[in-house]
Amino acid sequence: GHVSMMDNVTVKIALAPQNKMEMRKRFLAVSDPNNAAFAMYLTPDELCELLRPSPTRLRALRTFLRGTRLQIVDHSRCGDVVHVRGSVSAMEEAFSVQV
Repeated sequence: GHVSMMDNVTVKIALAPQNKMEMRKRFLAVSDPNNAAFAMYLTPDELCELLRPSPTRLRALRTFLRGTRLQIVDHSRCGDVVHVRGSVSAMEEAFSVQV
């Protein structure tokens, strides 16, 4: 259906982990039967350590959002997915898209 420019919407922004190489290495290790870490799955806290974005990346997102009419309203447990809310017109302006 039609979306009004004043309707509020929430989008999820996924942020890159701060150590992609370590994350890849750990994921491959638990999946490789020839690796000593095979089937030694990560705990939720260990997974969050790998998925958590760098403080610099989070600051950059907050700085970007300050210049828009959008606000962070929530985030995932690990902080790698940030929920951002605002009007359709604010989303279009901030992300140079048409909804």
